[in-house]
Amino acid sequence: MKITYKIDSDDWTSGHDDRAKCVDALGEWFEGLSLKNQLGILYAQQFAFTGKDNHEMFDPMNDGCPFQMMVFEAQARIIKKYADWIPGTGFNLALFTVAIELEEVEA
Repeated sequence: MKITYKIDSDDWTSGHDDRAKCVDALGEWFEGLSLKNQLGILYAQQFAFTGKDNHEMFDPMNDGCPFQMMVFEAQARIIKKYADWIPGTGFNLALFTVAIELEEVEA
């Protein structure tokens, strides 16, 4: 089983080498997590952005979600490490989980 994801870094207007380092580092961070944590992030993001079972969506930053906080903290840590010149806004680096992919096993 594999969790697929995408990384949004589209709004960078400069520092494209730093953007590539940040995207690579964020991908490596996510892929290095346990499957349990990856699944936790996937389901937390799905619930946060779409709601579930007639519950309202929630705001991960204000409502406190440990899985979402892991992602936010990793994004901030990576930007600080590879692109500390970035001003507070205008440069996206956001990881979004997409789906669960089942891997075929050869018999």
